[in-house]
Amino acid sequence: MSSEPRLIPCSTSEIATRLAELADAGMAFLGRDLLVEPIPMISARFARAKTRLFAVPGRAGLVGITPLNVYQAAIDVALPDATGYADVIATALKLSATHLGLRTVVRYEPNRDDRAVHFEHAGLRLLGVLRGARFQDGAYHDQRVWIGVTG
Repeated sequence: MSSEPRLIPCSTSEIATRLAELADAGMAFLGRDLLVEPIPMISARFARAKTRLFAVPGRAGLVGITPLNVYQAAIDVALPDATGYADVIATALKLSATHLGLRTVVRYEPNRDDRAVHFEHAGLRLLGVLRGARFQDGAYHDQRVWIGVTG
């Protein structure tokens, strides 16, 4: 395994660029549809929710951590090239414990098997499935809920 990836806080000016990169790759981020919602509106929503946004230097994409309560947060990792995905998740878990004082993080994921191996490798475990929780493309879809202990 190569050296652990670094996560650096995104500057306000960098957020719009990184969200645009994800939109170009057809990706959503923290439950927001980047192809439909205007980026300034998404940025304002993240500010209201106190979402912390981080970048992996030299790579496109974002890591987002949104507090749910004092000890827990929702996490999202969006990397268009998907290499080193598990390592970035593991680094985000460590950052959540050491710098944000969180005990656990949760990840809501569409019911897709292709990412399960990344989550498991990073130390997340499947908590359960929310049936019909996500409306997309005119139909309701299941969502998996993953949990990770940060400490």
